[in-house]
Amino acid sequence: MQLRILLPIFLIASTAFASEQTQLEKELETLRDTYVIPGISAAIYRDGHFIEHAVSGIRKVGSPDLISREDKFHLGSCTKSMTATVAATFVEEGKLSWKSKLSELLSDIEIHPGLKDVSFEMLLAHGSGLEKDPDDETYIELEKLETLEGRKKLTALYLSKAPAFRPETFNYSNIGYIIAGHILERISGKSWEMLLQERLFIPLQMQSCGFGPTSDPTENVPSQPWGHIIREWTVKPVHDDNAAFYGPSANVHCSVGDWVKYLDIHSQGFNGEAKFLREESFQQLHKIWPDDKSNQYTYGGWYRLKRDWAKGDVLTHTGTNTYNYASVWIDPTANMILVSNANRSRFSGGWASSNAISALIRLFVMQP
Repeated sequence: MQLRILLPIFLIASTAFASEQTQLEKELETLRDTYVIPGISAAIYRDGHFIEHAVSGIRKVGSPDLISREDKFHLGSCTKSMTATVAATFVEEGKLSWKSKLSELLSDIEIHPGLKDVSFEMLLAHGSGLEKDPDDETYIELEKLETLEGRKKLTALYLSKAPAFRPETFNYSNIGYIIAGHILERISGKSWEMLLQERLFIPLQMQSCGFGPTSDPTENVPSQPWGHIIREWTVKPVHDDNAAFYGPSANVHCSVGDWVKYLDIHSQGFNGEAKFLREESFQQLHKIWPDDKSNQYTYGGWYRLKRDWAKGDVLTHTGTNTYNYASVWIDPTANMILVSNANRSRFSGGWASSNAISALIRLFVMQP
């Protein structure tokens, strides 16, 4: 019963102006109630501007501060497409080839024979054969190291072992993206974090973006949404994130306003209106691997799917650091982007975010 006791606390934050609520705000409030979510955001962005952006709830259980439209949300594995996009800039500069083999890129480390022919693009498409995540003991050891050293050690450790799966088969791997980030660090002599700042955030004026938790754990009043988790049958705030070495796979946070700036370049690039990268780069990032489309995952960190509500193929991904949840859908043919974020994860955050996307589709896409 403790779990339900928290519901009135959540609702106090958003019902004061119920008479002025939009339909989307009402639906987000219902989703928070249904899935016990402290705070949630949902937005539809079309033809270069927001059609609607609604928020509901609080930043942190135990504090009355409301979530705002300017708040930063954790993107989890939606970070992967950013890593792949930065890699495309290296390819355009001639510093990297999509088809470069690990044995060529990492010639100074011992690589298991079963992994030597894995290409860089296979890391991005989850076709490397690497396992998904480090085991708990390895994770703890890598977390203790300086961030770049942790990525370096992870790379050497997992490439020295036999592949967990047959390369060229789809098996989702955070490790593969961490190794891809480490390769970019080796080529450039700069951290993955600095590369994202220099090659994405600054050029696209994404000033809110950063890495790890969205705020300072010592602040008395939460300035940004905290993540939440169930402990002792109660929703409790958590100021934590994936270990820093996980960065290339899952550690970016961003405001929705800045998030859509990035998503919009993929919408434009998909339509052959390339402005940020060359057209051939976007074609690579949005191309499904393998070519038979059985897995529907692209070389650029996206699932490419067909949906009845969309005008053409959609690009989509979800992300979580176990405390937050992010969901994004891009319908490039309609010049439309749908995003939702919740500051709770696991099944509840995922279901709430997914249903928020469904609400956006029902209210703004399916309506005549």
